[in-house]
Amino acid sequence: MNKIRPEVVNRRIESFAKRFGKAHLYLAYHAAFPLALTPDLLYRLWANFQRDIHGEVLNIPWVAVADLLLSNLCDEVGNELYQMDLALRNLLLSRLQEDKNFGQQRINELSNFLLEYVRQKIQSDDPDIQDFAQTQRWVALAYTRPTQVAHELALAFSKLDHKNKAELLRMSSLTETFAEPLTKFQPLLIYARGIRKFALGNLEAAKSQLGEVLEAGDEIQAAGISLPIPEQIQTKLLYKPDSSFLPTSVLFRGIISLLIIGSGIWNYIWQSYRLENNSTYITWSALVGKFSEVNNVPSGKFIYTGERDGTWSFILKQQVENNNIENYLINPKPEVKAEFNYEPVVSINVDNLNQPLEEVAIGKKDFAITSLVDKITDKLEQKPVINDGLLVYVAFNKKDSNLANALQGQITLEQLRQIYTGKITNWQQINSNLPNLEIKPFAPTEPEAIQKFQEIVLKNNPQDKALFAANVEKLDTTKTQNQIRREILEGRNTGIIGFGIIAKTWAQCTGYPLAIVDGNKPASQPLFQRRERRPINTADDLCQHDNYFFDVNTFQSYPLRYPIFVVYPNDKSRQAGSTFAEILTTRQGQCLLSKVGLVPLQPIPYDIRSYACNSAP
Repeated sequence: MNKIRPEVVNRRIESFAKRFGKAHLYLAYHAAFPLALTPDLLYRLWANFQRDIHGEVLNIPWVAVADLLLSNLCDEVGNELYQMDLALRNLLLSRLQEDKNFGQQRINELSNFLLEYVRQKIQSDDPDIQDFAQTQRWVALAYTRPTQVAHELALAFSKLDHKNKAELLRMSSLTETFAEPLTKFQPLLIYARGIRKFALGNLEAAKSQLGEVLEAGDEIQAAGISLPIPEQIQTKLLYKPDSSFLPTSVLFRGIISLLIIGSGIWNYIWQSYRLENNSTYITWSALVGKFSEVNNVPSGKFIYTGERDGTWSFILKQQVENNNIENYLINPKPEVKAEFNYEPVVSINVDNLNQPLEEVAIGKKDFAITSLVDKITDKLEQKPVINDGLLVYVAFNKKDSNLANALQGQITLEQLRQIYTGKITNWQQINSNLPNLEIKPFAPTEPEAIQKFQEIVLKNNPQDKALFAANVEKLDTTKTQNQIRREILEGRNTGIIGFGIIAKTWAQCTGYPLAIVDGNKPASQPLFQRRERRPINTADDLCQHDNYFFDVNTFQSYPLRYPIFVVYPNDKSRQAGSTFAEILTTRQGQCLLSKVGLVPLQPIPYDIRSYACNSAP
């Protein structure tokens, strides 16, 4: 669970209070007590805590439940599962404790309420429900019986298999959320942080962290429990050789170890060689590796452009490893004094988004990044650097996935055309098995996305484009998804259908991304489940974002796919654009962009992806 900056936390809380009022803020105080929220749990909190400790009515309206879950105080992390950022949660709890109308008495009441709420769930046969209940139980006890919670957490750590990195990360992250109520149990907190570093593969940092709490006798004691040290770092912690000499036995063991390690390295090289020579990945293997390896990068300051509300403007603001994409690309090769600054423009005519290309053609900008190149002149050249596309989605939640299931997880281009021109207005007009429900089509606000939809789905038919403009409401993709969540939370069947750029629609679970059927061709679903490497289906939990990826081979034939280009002058004296295209098509560039919702031009080997694309750019 990430911590956002204190000033951002305060700003979010004040903005929420200003928008909804004090009563809503009181509900947020109480909602911060559980580690995670479901609509059911939040409704029960609302129903049970309508008065302060003096008996005064708080006047919290029932709609505050939906308003809170859909606000930026909560993040959706699973199907009907929401969470607050740790720093935000701690501040709300601090305000609850400091408020004379609530204080420690209300904390105790919340603890008793949560214990009662999870009592039956902790006996569930479903391991996920069991884990959720146990976690909430620890939350309930942390503020009233911290010694008991510290002991139970330490006991849980002592039973973990150090080979199960996912469980180590889960437990260490969970323990960190209790840092405030368990502040007196520093050895446990430090151990958890060390184990997290170990699970992430940073052995030196883990050794340093665990060394802080290593006691005499080579043990780590926390909350009355002896905690195990992972074997991989035991020798780093416990063995301190005399630098003046090495005994023969140690030297001999070192040579044997070197031989063993050497054979492992050779095996890795051989496996990599086999992988790299697999014909599927020839293109990937041929790419330049890093930004720093691109040759002939010109020095100087260069200005490039794109649509202000286009995909690239959105992508540059996205973060990877605590830094946004734009910062990675401003000076991609530090040893060369080359600076690439982005200045977006707004096309005057939304039906003719040609302004970025015109800016390059007349020399105002060095190059442009856009997906709209149908009106490129012979003075300009284009090079594809990454794939983008549109996802079409309908309302979805695992309890009631009726609409997505009835559609069999797919829709045709012709059905989309009829829906978005107002010729089909009820879902039963598509299939009698679908609910008798009004269709509510939404389009995103990005002109670039709308133009690609009109080009691919409406075939730029003037009459269809006019009907589209008359029948379809344009709404920011996030707001459309919030509207779906609100209708689901209020218990309504929702007939919303929407579309949007991949970067805004794939890593969410409010809407199910439909496979697209083009004529007589098979349905194309490019979003794959990672473990089984198959297209997603309506039984999958799409909230587990890391479990899914875009299959590049499938995406090549996806009907709503289109490339993003770097467009630059064909004047060889102006090399900035062609060089920037080279930078984006390195392995580093493809990995970086794939992390924020764009699709690489070529398949990335899974083993290499795990190494190159999961490490910092």
